[in-house]
Amino acid sequence: MLKTTIALTLSLVAFQATADDLYFPTNQADIVRAFNGGGSMVGGAVALDESDWGDQQDEVKVGARIEFNTNSTYLNSSSIALLDEYGRAFKGALSDLQFFVVGHTDNIGGSGRNLSLSMNRAQAVIDYLVNEHGISEDRLTIRGKGELQPIASNETAEGRAQNRRVEFIKTW
Repeated sequence: MLKTTIALTLSLVAFQATADDLYFPTNQADIVRAFNGGGSMVGGAVALDESDWGDQQDEVKVGARIEFNTNSTYLNSSSIALLDEYGRAFKGALSDLQFFVVGHTDNIGGSGRNLSLSMNRAQAVIDYLVNEHGISEDRLTIRGKGELQPIASNETAEGRAQNRRVEFIKTW
């Protein structure tokens, strides 16, 4: 049991990113460039090998500063403006790609609740892209990570706000 716990802990630490590890594009051109740049993009996309996502390897991971209040899936106006940029990119130059839409939370609340909340946040993003931009839901696969992959400290309000996010991961 102790060996399993240590191995799991080390695995989680190995995959923990920080805000500096993610690229957060804010306009259509930069979104397209981020996903077309691949894992070698300077200062940006992170290549991953997440075994729980099937046989996909070296996904291009791009953060989106979709803002959520604590315990909320409501998309505010700045989030909608950013999602509109993603919608235009996904409908245009990236129309042949598929994505994981991965929701994250801060550490406020229980783990089970946070996992559910992260999935609901990802679903809110998918619903917006499908309903407002006509993106095929078949291209967007929901994932929730709860509080397991923070990119900032959960000790401060600012850090918790950064951890309440959605990421898009290009699949091959």
